[in-house]
Amino acid sequence: MRLFVSVIATSAMFLAASVAGAVEFNVLNGPGIVLQVGQTVDVGITLRNADLTEVQSIGASVHGYDEGVADFVEGRAVGLFLNTICPAPGTCFGGMPNLVGPDLEESSIGGNGNRVSFVTSAVLSPNSNDGSIDQGLDFLTGTAQFRLTFEALSIGVTTLLVGTGYEGDGIVIPDGSVVSGSGDTFTITVVPEPGTALLVGLGLLGLGARARTRKA
Repeated sequence: MRLFVSVIATSAMFLAASVAGAVEFNVLNGPGIVLQVGQTVDVGITLRNADLTEVQSIGASVHGYDEGVADFVEGRAVGLFLNTICPAPGTCFGGMPNLVGPDLEESSIGGNGNRVSFVTSAVLSPNSNDGSIDQGLDFLTGTAQFRLTFEALSIGVTTLLVGTGYEGDGIVIPDGSVVSGSGDTFTITVVPEPGTALLVGLGLLGLGARARTRKA
């Protein structure tokens, strides 16, 4: 009996894990970039459902970033995803309608920090399309369906979390369960401008020379 229960529990955990990782969010230009203050980067994201999970509703965001290091500037999102057919560029049918966009905005819930919601959708009949034929913002298959621009503000490192980890986000399947998608990350490292770094280096050399002169 204990063995039987153990097998059931293990099977349930495996099923939950496979469902949770079925819907994937991928950053196309990851895993990160090095910027100087004032520079910007476009973060391109795709959504796929390789395991054909039946999706009733979905919400996902970019969150977790340190706004003092890099902050959101603007973003765009497609209007349909997980489509059944896309017969021509800019023309798709049978997908889930995106209730945010096309222009994206920054928002927050409670004390969870700011986030940018890039997909929110709910349908009456579950959608299990894999997303392989979905078109990106440029109407080409396999290109970014969601694009967010971030600007480097100060020296430091911050990581963008992409997926269903923010409060209120998640994937609802037909039995009413809320599961997580398989997310991705993108790290922004902000460094001094070459001229600034050179001046700092020269300043340190000057201090060293003065110290040696005084000792002499």
